[in-house]
Amino acid sequence: MMRRMRFIIQFGMVAVLIICGKPGLFAQSIYGANGIGELKYFGTIRAVGLGGASIALIDNIAQNQINPALWSGIEKVSYNLSIRTEGLKYNHPVYAKTSGQTAFNDVCFTIKANPRFAFGGGIHTVSNADYKLSTNTADYHRIVESNGGISTLYCGSTYQFKGRIAIGIMYNYLFGADNGVWRIDYTTSYSDAETEMTRQKKGNGLTAGMLCKINPRFRVGGVFSSASNLESQSKIKTIAILQDIYYYGVSNQEKVKDKPIHIPFSYGIGFATDLHERIQVAGDVYSWQYKKLDSGGNAAQMYRNSTRYSGGVEFKGTKSVGRVSPKNWSVRVGGYVWNLYTVDIDGSTVWEKFLTSGISIPFNDYNTRIDIGFEGGIRSSASKKIGSETIFRVYIGLVGSEKWFERKSQNQ
Repeated sequence: MMRRMRFIIQFGMVAVLIICGKPGLFAQSIYGANGIGELKYFGTIRAVGLGGASIALIDNIAQNQINPALWSGIEKVSYNLSIRTEGLKYNHPVYAKTSGQTAFNDVCFTIKANPRFAFGGGIHTVSNADYKLSTNTADYHRIVESNGGISTLYCGSTYQFKGRIAIGIMYNYLFGADNGVWRIDYTTSYSDAETEMTRQKKGNGLTAGMLCKINPRFRVGGVFSSASNLESQSKIKTIAILQDIYYYGVSNQEKVKDKPIHIPFSYGIGFATDLHERIQVAGDVYSWQYKKLDSGGNAAQMYRNSTRYSGGVEFKGTKSVGRVSPKNWSVRVGGYVWNLYTVDIDGSTVWEKFLTSGISIPFNDYNTRIDIGFEGGIRSSASKKIGSETIFRVYIGLVGSEKWFERKSQNQ
């Protein structure tokens, strides 16, 4: 009992430090400047090494955040906590810049109440936007910058039937804020000007998932996330600057109710198969129907439906209980291609093309492990009118599990 409480306290302290601590430098992607920002596709860090393929990837201790039906495979009470680090290089014929980011990724828990029923919850990022654009002319210097995004706080449950089918459902509470600054500094006698805007967003939705074990070696899964309407409120403040003295304008500084943000539905299918007792292959196809995305007054913006194709192979380590050895580590390689819902300035499709890898380091008799995932690739359109981005990400997570509902016999 004391060991359990120590783990919970330490886990909670680390989570609070990551969530509430000062953020690092954020990766500034020009492709996150439209819509609701850069979408994040995340099931587990183990799945990162498989190109993100996770819709049918059963894990006995790590919670899957895409398909709640997979919680049926968890054997005990589990805890997940992870962070991500990202490095980005923006490339353009007349301009180049590098930036980096270290940020909270997710925290969640799952409780296996009995062999057929499990429930849990957590929080993770849905999308984020962080960019800074500047324009220099002989008359003025203009800066547009913004940061923010959408996260989801969720809870759900799963039930496994007597056969080979499990179903799960998850309630999602979506929330977030965008903080933007528009500033123009004139080189002439005009007054400089700055506008600050904060937009709060909140809404809800549902995710339903299914897992079917075709045979002991082959599994398929499916997931559907409903459309969501996010209420949006903005607070705008305008500042005029003359001779380095701030004069606050009279524009509306109170919260103004904006047009709701409409996020269309999305869905995906996936498979996982054991080629050998120590070799597993997994693949996903996930689609966002974002052609009808309305990001709050920008319905005329040209968005497209987006599809992500993920796949990879896992080489499992030997299972020697009581020993900590590199032979016990699992290794993964994979990749994905993704046509984004935002487009280049000439209307051409923007693609992400990434290679991935990862390792899992188990200890404590396989009740705890450290998962590490790597992603590296390019984001651009074929024309590269707006430029291209070279990106490298590292995900690091701690997964722990233990029994809470095991009854000891009176003879013990």
